[in-house]
Amino acid sequence: MTASNLHNNFKYLNHEITIRAAMSKLRDAKLDLRVLELHGENIDNLIRKLTPLASTDKQLVVCIDYVQIVAVEGKDGKAAVDEVLRRLSVFQRDTNSIIFVVSSFNRAGYRQPITYASFKESGALEYSAVALLGLQLAAVNKITGKENAIELDKLISDALKAQPRQVILRCIKYRNGSNFDCCFNYYSAHDTFEPCDGFDEIEGPPETKRHYHDEEGNI
Repeated sequence: MTASNLHNNFKYLNHEITIRAAMSKLRDAKLDLRVLELHGENIDNLIRKLTPLASTDKQLVVCIDYVQIVAVEGKDGKAAVDEVLRRLSVFQRDTNSIIFVVSSFNRAGYRQPITYASFKESGALEYSAVALLGLQLAAVNKITGKENAIELDKLISDALKAQPRQVILRCIKYRNGSNFDCCFNYYSAHDTFEPCDGFDEIEGPPETKRHYHDEEGNI
């Protein structure tokens, strides 16, 4: 076993212990955690199922993953997404609940810094959301607009292959504060994000050179 593999295994063990500790805290808090699979259900059915959960003395927290798959009778595309967001906004206001909505990106959104236009068929987001955040590859900040299709594909492909993958969580709207960027190293093998102050240059393919960080961000 190489030193890097040994280090990686210890990192995985530490994350597993952290997850177990978090699960223990959830049990102690006696949270009512539920997962609802949507199989052809529309926004009316979703609101109907959420309403009883919002009638308790605990604040309801909802995560919709993702908004484009929530159907609306008689509507599709952007009109459907706008209606879903409108109904969720009304529900949130009436129940004082907290709602996280996940949106897919349009194809161009993966090849440029995040803007309002990056979110697929969801123009109403910029009006209804309290905060709007998107996850992008750090490499897209290097795009100058002069690259041809082959050069652009290679830049994105190399960024996706890198270990760790360098990503930026970008807040482009925050009603109660300022916009911000947060940098992360993403370890896809363990689905783990580690915050960092900036990025190191990763040279060569991930099989030959990898950078690993300890809990304090040191290599």
